[in-house]
Amino acid sequence: MEKSLKTIEKIILFISIISIIFGIIILALNFSKNENDLVKINNLYFIVADNKVVNTSIEPKDILLVEESNLSEYHINNFIAYYSADEEGNIVVKVSQILDGYSDDNQSSYIFMVRGTGADSITISGSDVIGKWNGNKLDQIADIYNFCLSRIGFICITIIPLIILFTFEFFMLIYDYIKNKNSC
Repeated sequence: MEKSLKTIEKIILFISIISIIFGIIILALNFSKNENDLVKINNLYFIVADNKVVNTSIEPKDILLVEESNLSEYHINNFIAYYSADEEGNIVVKVSQILDGYSDDNQSSYIFMVRGTGADSITISGSDVIGKWNGNKLDQIADIYNFCLSRIGFICITIIPLIILFTFEFFMLIYDYIKNKNSC
């Protein structure tokens, strides 16, 4: 029995170490959020695709890696992430393909026309642009990503395994005490 308890202890310790590593990653991501709740590390945003973008491999629930760069570097057919208002007036992030773009003479302000739903195009200001999609994405893990960044996700991933570890160690302490007391 003692050998199986030691094996269980090693397994619980391993799971706890992994949960601590995940906890540190989750905390780093949470502290990297900007004022719009987008995770930003250096000039790279992690954006959850919520709309189907026409003519690409982007699916809803993909996490896109969007690079912030100078607006003068954006070209027709680039995919950009931008702020938009939904039906209720809430600010949401959309991803779309640039169809056309204009700037003033000194290139201090930009207007982009992006692909909308169907044959429609949408005009957005350069100040609404977050960044350009660099072609990299994490497929279909937005639900896991959002769960990990939530409070309940943080508790489930880090706190509960640590509680199990401390409870098991407390049980082992009592077990060793009883075993040593009976052997005397």
